[in-house]
Amino acid sequence: MKHLSEKAFKQSVNTIMQNGRELEKAIINLRFFDGTADSVIKALEEHQNKDGGFGGGIELDFTLPLSSPMATSVGLRMISNYCQKDLPAVMIKKAFQYLESTFNEKEKRWFAVPPQVNDFPHAPWWHFRDDINMTVIDYSWGNPTAELIAYLLEFKQFIDDGLDVDSLNLLALEKLEAKTEFQSEHEIYCYIPLYERQVEQSLKDRYEKKIKEAVEQLLCKDPDKWFSEYLPKPLDFVNGKDSNFFGISETLVNKNLDMVIESLERKGEITPTWEWGQYEDSWKEAKKKWTSELTHRVLLQLKSFERI
Repeated sequence: MKHLSEKAFKQSVNTIMQNGRELEKAIINLRFFDGTADSVIKALEEHQNKDGGFGGGIELDFTLPLSSPMATSVGLRMISNYCQKDLPAVMIKKAFQYLESTFNEKEKRWFAVPPQVNDFPHAPWWHFRDDINMTVIDYSWGNPTAELIAYLLEFKQFIDDGLDVDSLNLLALEKLEAKTEFQSEHEIYCYIPLYERQVEQSLKDRYEKKIKEAVEQLLCKDPDKWFSEYLPKPLDFVNGKDSNFFGISETLVNKNLDMVIESLERKGEITPTWEWGQYEDSWKEAKKKWTSELTHRVLLQLKSFERI
């Protein structure tokens, strides 16, 4: 079993400190050094708009400064993961007010981004299409709706009367259970935090069953493709040693961890396996930030698996 060397760890942290946003820097300081959750909250404040939603490139593949449900799901994810000991109540309440105002009552969901996303550099999959009145991402109901429901469940005490989160939770489960073929790993990534926040065991069991089905269909089991193609790897579904593996073998998870370590030992970073193919100057900047984001993400996973 491989472990990350001190030299490679320092090199990886240096990558984050040189190229990363204040958000990744604050998280690394919190998890590995003497940082505080307050620094994470301050970094998040830079991305929260007056309407309560998050924006400003917190999701790195689009640079829209305005709020969007997708960006708000990222902001709430950071709060949930790193700010539990000092919950920013005002920040959460404002975000929920934004979600209440942008909820599509007819379709019982949030659409990922507004049309204004097209006015700023972005990856092609985030382009708002007039012919379908949404992005291609929105073909998957659960992305980001399922993840947003997860945080509404977790922080129920901050919801006003505008959203019936329990009904939305059941609807999300019905949507998932209706599927026999799974086409979007990203939708499943959004369902995993919703599974993790289930209180009622019977509902949790039902979510788990369908997520396992989805992972079995979607997971790329060929390690030769994990770092050369944009495909779902074991560690995309499994965040840490205490996470549900959803049927993925420990052998594959350990292989993925070993390959992450090998990459960090060679380069001190994890680079994206995708490109925008447009807005070249903006992509160069985004690629640096993505490298920091991906590197910080795997360091946290290696810590969880006690591989550092």
